[in-house]
Amino acid sequence: MHLRAFFCAAAAVLSTFSSGAASAADKVGRYTVEIKVDGQQSWRAGNDWSKSTTTEHYRIVTHVKSTGELDSVNVKDPEFAQKQMQKAARVQQAVQKAQGRAPAAAPPTQEAYVAQQKKLAEQMQKGQAACKADTNCLMQLAMQYSQQSAAILPPGSTPAGGAVPDADEEAEDEERYLNYFGYEGCPTEIDIRIDQRSEGAYADVSGMIPWTTTQTGNSKGTDIDRKMQCLAATTVYDVKAKTIYTDGFGTPAVRGRYESNDKLLGKTVNTDAEIISTSEALEWVSQQMRQGPASGSKSTVLKPKNAANLPPGAKLDGQIKVSLTWRFDP
Repeated sequence: MHLRAFFCAAAAVLSTFSSGAASAADKVGRYTVEIKVDGQQSWRAGNDWSKSTTTEHYRIVTHVKSTGELDSVNVKDPEFAQKQMQKAARVQQAVQKAQGRAPAAAPPTQEAYVAQQKKLAEQMQKGQAACKADTNCLMQLAMQYSQQSAAILPPGSTPAGGAVPDADEEAEDEERYLNYFGYEGCPTEIDIRIDQRSEGAYADVSGMIPWTTTQTGNSKGTDIDRKMQCLAATTVYDVKAKTIYTDGFGTPAVRGRYESNDKLLGKTVNTDAEIISTSEALEWVSQQMRQGPASGSKSTVLKPKNAANLPPGAKLDGQIKVSLTWRFDP
């Protein structure tokens, strides 16, 4: 996943922290991420064929800062929304219990939830028509229907039986999370090397036409790349569990040399071409970086995806070996 996919979110973060270097009161965290990709793939369709290899290495170091104030809420927890809905549901059911009413179950689907709210709105419109210009009547009606609307819980906020599971309120309110953000001018190092080579042949009236392509890139990143890398590294650090939560991980685009040799079409060279990274590998890396220990390593072997430009009937084969090492020093 290229880093520019994170830019919109990162730009919003820019206003959260003042520009310039981290102050003495801030806690500065350091990220070090290293990715290695080694892939081979091939395809054949009739007499046409192709095989290719890719070797990619990414090493990125960047910094983020925190005010050092612990928070009780982890906004990057994948279950954050669910926990907040259940917390609201517990409050609502406590009110219902105090009023002597049985706890209501949340609608099973979003469609059912919308239908209930729509029905309530239609009933309120009829009540407004009946009130006419009576201000007291309209105020009582608004209060009545606002309470009824709030009592309709979002789908998924309660189990099928209607009761919300108990929660450890003290644990929920425990201040254990540090929020880290990128900042203007943060020290960032980028080192990316990509080497991709392909060869094959296709059928022509004059016979089989061989071809080769080579794509190589060696990038230290631009000023914009380094800025974006820093701003996209927003992180929540759990000081108790020593774990991190992020929006994933992206890398900047790389430009380099593209060379194509075709027996029929001749030679083509572009010294400022965008070198395409192996998307399957970087998507896997991004997913691993969303939640986990503050440091560690993982590896996997992926199957290449079917490329959109493959000829009809072509069968793709191969594998992509990916290794990931990361370290966050809070």
